[in-house]
Amino acid sequence: MDFLAKYLVTKMESEGLICQLAEAYILDPNHATDLEYVLSRANIECFYKDLQFDVLGNPICGVSRTQGGRKIIIISTQITNPQRKRFTIAHEIGHVLLGHEPRTCTENMLYIFNDRNTKEREANTFAAELLLPKIGVERYLAIGDPTLTIAERMADRYSTSVLSAAIRMVKKSKLSVALIKHNGVKTDWIIQSDSCIFKVNEGVIDERSIAYGLSDNRPSGLGEVDPAAWTEGNDDLKCREHSKIYSGYCLTLLNLFEE
Repeated sequence: MDFLAKYLVTKMESEGLICQLAEAYILDPNHATDLEYVLSRANIECFYKDLQFDVLGNPICGVSRTQGGRKIIIISTQITNPQRKRFTIAHEIGHVLLGHEPRTCTENMLYIFNDRNTKEREANTFAAELLLPKIGVERYLAIGDPTLTIAERMADRYSTSVLSAAIRMVKKSKLSVALIKHNGVKTDWIIQSDSCIFKVNEGVIDERSIAYGLSDNRPSGLGEVDPAAWTEGNDDLKCREHSKIYSGYCLTLLNLFEE
């Protein structure tokens, strides 16, 4: 087994153990997780403070640390969105239960699911499993091909943001799908399912896409588009796009498949 293969096996085993840890704190996988119960059972103290900014000027969302035997998390009072607050709490709980060193987390860290920052990826994996249990997500994926509508239904049931639900849906999908967060003009980031082998273009949104035409008069769109709007180098590829404006950002979900 080569180095990359060994690394991937180790990563999968690590994520499996993290998910098992989160599952131990889920009372009912069909309903929203009771975070007060999780905090109490894990003996974690949760405080709310105005956390200001880090040295780079990024707003601080949460802090976690173990101090003199006490397990403590601190959540920013600037977070007013209930779904975002729930994910931040779950994320910081993850840091504590996974034995991470003291952490200070900014908003951009809450969407790391790649290898740029192992500790933040692990905390996000824990939070995603805690708030959006695998059993429930798989039940929604059995409905049909992933769409933003399905992500919205998941978010409503589990009291999470649509963004968190969409990320979880893509990461768990066995189909070739990709999620793009953008502002209607330029991409912010792209997350792809493990089954998606096609490179999705970053940067400026192509005018052939549905995402390019989003506006207050047309806040969403669903349909088949020219695959060249999002990918390169595959003439046999088909691309079904679902794009929509949300509060403060836009999401595009791509289903990519060959004829």
